[in-house]
Amino acid sequence: MPKVKTIQTKAERENAQCLNVWANIEYYKTLNGLEYNQLANIMHIGVTTVYGRKNNPRSLRMEEIVRLANYFKVDIAELMLTRG
Repeated sequence: MPKVKTIQTKAERENAQCLNVWANIEYYKTLNGLEYNQLANIMHIGVTTVYGRKNNPRSLRMEEIVRLANYFKVDIAELMLTRG
């Protein structure tokens, strides 16, 4: 029997997107050999707040994402992409 795709709610899609953005931040963090304290400096927030953002990606602010995209020298859309 074929698998049935479940319908996601808007909140579930937004949650998935936020998790995806954080996964991309982690990818570029690792690629650039950064520690969380360095990430905090780039984002202009405290290290505790970085861990808070990691545990709750929905709390990421657009200006933090923009700062990271600028630091990583990628378009902001690159941080929004879903990697397969």
